[in-house]
Amino acid sequence: MTPFPSMEAPPPPVVLTQNRPCTPATFRPLRWSLPGFVAAGILFLGGHLPALAQESLSVKNLPASFYDRPGLENMPRINYEDMRVVSVRDHGALGDGITDDKAAFDRAISTLQPEGGIVFVPAGRYYFASAPLPQRHGWTPRVGLKPLANIHFVGEGDPSEILFRHPASDTDTVFYGWHLDGATRLSLRDLRFVVEPLLQMRWAPGTGITSVNLGGKAGDIQIVRVSFEQGRMGVVSWNEGERLWIVDCDVRNTSADSIHVRNGNDVTVAWCRIENSGDDGVALWMATNDNQRVDYSLWGRNYRALHNTVIGTRWGRGIGVSGKNIEVRDNWVEGTVFPGILVMDHDKGEGLPPSEDVLVGNNTVIRAGLVVRPDNNLVGYNTSAGILVAEDTGTTRLVGNRILSGQGEGVGLGYPFPLRNRRIEIAGNEIAGNLGEAIRATPTRDSRIESLDIHDNRLSGNAGGAIRVGMDKIAAMSPPNPGAILQDNEPVPEDVFARPRRAPDETRWALPAAVNTGGLPQINVRDHGARGDGLHNDLPAFLDAIAAAPADGAVIHVPAGTWRLVPQSGAEDAPGTAIRQHLLIRRSSGPLHFVGDGNDTRIVFSSRSRQGIRFLDTDGGSIQNMTLRYEGEVSGPRNRAALDVSASRDIVLQNLTITHSSGPGILLDSSDRVAVRDSRISACATEGIRLLASRQVEITRCDIRDTTRTGILVFWLGGIAREPQYLKIHDNKIAASEYGAGIGLAGGTEIEVSGNTISDCGLTGIAIYEQARAFNARKVRILDNTISTGAPNPWTYARGAVSIYTIFGGKTLATDYMLRGNQLTNPHGPAIWVSSCKPSRQQNPHAIKSLRITGNHFTAPVGVEIADSLIESLVVTGNAFTSGAGNFVKMTAAQRAGILNAKLQ
Repeated sequence: MTPFPSMEAPPPPVVLTQNRPCTPATFRPLRWSLPGFVAAGILFLGGHLPALAQESLSVKNLPASFYDRPGLENMPRINYEDMRVVSVRDHGALGDGITDDKAAFDRAISTLQPEGGIVFVPAGRYYFASAPLPQRHGWTPRVGLKPLANIHFVGEGDPSEILFRHPASDTDTVFYGWHLDGATRLSLRDLRFVVEPLLQMRWAPGTGITSVNLGGKAGDIQIVRVSFEQGRMGVVSWNEGERLWIVDCDVRNTSADSIHVRNGNDVTVAWCRIENSGDDGVALWMATNDNQRVDYSLWGRNYRALHNTVIGTRWGRGIGVSGKNIEVRDNWVEGTVFPGILVMDHDKGEGLPPSEDVLVGNNTVIRAGLVVRPDNNLVGYNTSAGILVAEDTGTTRLVGNRILSGQGEGVGLGYPFPLRNRRIEIAGNEIAGNLGEAIRATPTRDSRIESLDIHDNRLSGNAGGAIRVGMDKIAAMSPPNPGAILQDNEPVPEDVFARPRRAPDETRWALPAAVNTGGLPQINVRDHGARGDGLHNDLPAFLDAIAAAPADGAVIHVPAGTWRLVPQSGAEDAPGTAIRQHLLIRRSSGPLHFVGDGNDTRIVFSSRSRQGIRFLDTDGGSIQNMTLRYEGEVSGPRNRAALDVSASRDIVLQNLTITHSSGPGILLDSSDRVAVRDSRISACATEGIRLLASRQVEITRCDIRDTTRTGILVFWLGGIAREPQYLKIHDNKIAASEYGAGIGLAGGTEIEVSGNTISDCGLTGIAIYEQARAFNARKVRILDNTISTGAPNPWTYARGAVSIYTIFGGKTLATDYMLRGNQLTNPHGPAIWVSSCKPSRQQNPHAIKSLRITGNHFTAPVGVEIADSLIESLVVTGNAFTSGAGNFVKMTAAQRAGILNAKLQ
């Protein structure tokens, strides 16, 4: 399959047509504009349009090319063009991101009764306020007391935003945005759903908002070209949903599954793009539901996951399925913590029937099972596979898949779960470059396979060997002696992350040195045809200049000018990933140094769905003295960085101005010895700097401001899973992250955060927390920082200037945190807040081994507040406390009993 088909915006779905004479009274100014709409023979190209009467709005049908793609041939075609259309603006919706617009949407729906029709959602931010506890649903639209029928919500793509804000709750209540329980003949099209603030933790204080909940008994639903950003899940159907089509949707940055359907029938998820999912990317289950009874003989049938692209699951699978008559075909799955594709029965002990008639075919699974490392901090989770078949399954066929560069086995049968299966066929697959066996069939405990047929597979370069089979659990085998199957000598597909994945732990500081370009030849991009006029595509000239560099390295001079880079077919792909870029730099020989003339050198990227400049598997180099930015304004994240350093070593990024990225300004992914120095990063759609699975990194003297999320984020999952080690983040200025932290530490050890000035961040100044449990933050030193919180944020769930929360410990208790010499100001809550730090299993009695808080100055009503946490050793001494009233250390008696050793000032 071709991963990530075009992500460019489709044509506007709404046109204005003149159906009756209009008088001046018919027209009034609008607060929104639609590009390229036609009214009464006049072409409007932006600006404020006159609002015609409701009868003058019509919606185009989806084009024939939409349905002509594989897997969509039988998708029902909705005739939008014959439906009545009403605009929510005409019913009082403001779309200002502040006013609760629920009532306006209700009025629009009421206007369409009894026959139904289209609710048009023009560009804007339509806020849906959360209902007060104990209610869980933000909006449950009804017609009288009945669910919606024949109602279709159509917007203008990403500019038509439905906004939810998660209430500041530390309960385990699950919240929903749109609750469309029981709806029939309903569609959502060309909309964007956003949940604020960012809640990127699989287990969190409060569990987040799921944007769209189809509840139970929904039928004939289409969700088409809809974006879901953040929140718990994008879309969920809990029970007895049927004839569901989820097509061409983008789901990013959830804290749990991106798309989840349970106990449905005739469900298709196709051509969707899913990235950075907190749990499963696509989950299509026949499974037990708490407090809900389902006749499982009738449900969980005819699931299809087709032509989807899944990149990055922080705690889960790419695609997980159980049920009867299942197809998982032509998907691209990349970078999953657990199996890329999982087939199981998902029984929780209530006697579900086994999964039956499962086809997993023609998928590409790359770098799956990434958490299966001996150094992870999990109890269990010591094995995984690119494709795993487990528990009770009937006839299962794994045919024509490519399973590459996994951390565990290519195909796993049963292990570590029991497997009771009638017939498994593994045929025509390419299984290469995995660190375990190509195929492992070692069912455990009460397992039995009636028939296992392995044939016509290409097996090469799997570190564990070709096939490992537990013959005593298998009744019939073809061939009779699979152990005689050997791996071939064909070249293994390239794994650019192989070197960092196999690298040993770091044992001492070894930060990158200063850049030395002495003696290297100079290459000017103008000499290779670059114009720098901001109009022409200069990418071919840049590529030509790189190709001219000698093996010993060179300085690529990018003089003053505006250098526009447009992705070029054949040059935008990188090996082993579906994420594309404008300019790829990949060298194993001498370093390349890109040097500009300061802010007068401006590189502009044309596509917000691609990385800007990407160093990949490169030894040595730098980018210095220039501005990098994307064209246009930030209009929703695409998770794409202006500057990406992946699987590389000895890279320096210095004196840069980076702005308006569609993701982080800088991405450091699975790289070693990287420095970011003296740079200015602003107006990023996600983080200023995202540091993933990287080691020996210095970030210093940078000014990071006006990011949507965290200023600097540290996490253990990028192209690979690996503990970040030896990170020094010092002497930076970080301000005004909209709803993230100044610095977020979600994993790593030997981390020093010192001398930074952090202010006005929407969540907290510095956060130590867990997004998922494999590599928690272990040894962290927070020294001599100045942190001040801004105005109180009603949506925040982290209450301190420094916040430590949801730390779960692990196999070993090595969490050691020191806070010393910091100036912490928080007029609205504690200076330091510690909460929900408890072991997830009873392997250790505590989650934090040592917490030392010494020599700090607090200006806050509470110095240190600790709740619901188990700590082995707590030291709070030598701190100064400025407050009109309050407690220096605040905790309950029960909390005090949860601390083994305490020394308090």
